Amino acid sequence: MIEENFFVEGMGCANCVKKVKKALKQIDGIKSIKVDLASGKVSFKSAEQVNKEQIKKLIEEIGYKVIF
Repeated sequence: MIEENFFVEGMGCANCVKKVKKALKQIDGIKSIKVDLASGKVSFKSAEQVNKEQIKKLIEEIGYKVIF
């Protein structure tokens, strides 16, 4: 398993966390998603390398900024 981490700016509540998790679940292969609201850190595990541009696009489409 590959573990990836990045940060999301603009989250302010539990609903924001749910939206980010829902967006990431759209990407094939992503498992075990963890989102820390306080720090903005997002971690997930995947069986193979995930396209970071795809992650960025999905997260930005729902109104947040991604920092790798």
